[in-house]
Amino acid sequence: MKKHDIAKKMITSILDTDTTEQQIIEFVGKCLKYPMYGIVFDLNCIDLGLELLDGTDCKVITVSSYPLSGMTTPVKVEHIKYAISKGIDEIDIGLNYNAFKSGRMGDVRKDIEAIMKAAGDKIKVVLMPQFAILTNNEKADICKIMLESGATTVKTSTGWGYNTIVEEVKFIKRLFGDNMAVEVAGGVRTAGEAVEMLEAGATSFHTSTPFQILEG
Repeated sequence: MKKHDIAKKMITSILDTDTTEQQIIEFVGKCLKYPMYGIVFDLNCIDLGLELLDGTDCKVITVSSYPLSGMTTPVKVEHIKYAISKGIDEIDIGLNYNAFKSGRMGDVRKDIEAIMKAAGDKIKVVLMPQFAILTNNEKADICKIMLESGATTVKTSTGWGYNTIVEEVKFIKRLFGDNMAVEVAGGVRTAGEAVEMLEAGATSFHTSTPFQILEG
């Protein structure tokens, strides 16, 4: 797979707490040398992201309940409404890890249903159940609940402190096939690792080191 093709499946981000506007401008400018799928901006920076990516094919993506997933459902819903009002392409949302690990599946389902209802067909939703803290049975269960609630794209991890292994991608694709799109986050640092994830069935991958992959 050529670097150009890898870039088309790549999603990167600039979310560090000490990032300045000038650093965002410079980072995006460098990203636009490649045909990347999208760049993730925090909610308070999406106006700048929209300005910088206006007229390009690179999607503007934002996040909610990220990275610890401690936000309530009403807060997530308001974030979705805000993102829609701004014209954002996609939003990555952390699920309720505490409820899921505690066995409160009803609460997990209600959370997802509220998220999908708020999004409608106005914005793409990518849900993050944090695979690294789940057993295989839990991974299967959460994806099943997602599909039943209208969510068709799972992001394996927030990428903060957790890595994804290729077997997780194969596991979900084996169970759900094309019904569940899988985005990989966490641990993709080389072109070889990116290709391995894509060949396993991932539709895209998130990385904080895009230029290491594309220029290394």
